[in-house]
Amino acid sequence: MQACFGFTLPSSGDNIRMNPDLGGGALLDAGSYALSLIRLAMGAAPVRVQAEASWADTGVDISMTATLSMPTDGVPSCRTPWMRPTTVAEPSWAAGGRSTPIS
Repeated sequence: MQACFGFTLPSSGDNIRMNPDLGGGALLDAGSYALSLIRLAMGAAPVRVQAEASWADTGVDISMTATLSMPTDGVPSCRTPWMRPTTVAEPSWAAGGRSTPIS
């Protein structure tokens, strides 16, 4: 399964999402939605996560891609890009591995 939730972030310097002291960053802001969808669909929490992030000058992550190891079958991944609007769930085990927009 692949889950992705992202949006275009307004380019305001005062945006709370760009402040690391206030919990800013793509993972803490948008990543929880993609991770929650994976946990719901897989019926379990990941046991290991490998992730890669892109960083803004302010020190927050502006995009993140992660591959999760689950206690059940499957190796889901998630993405949280702030550079483009994206909301997709891809159940790769379904026939044809089709993408299903969820918004």
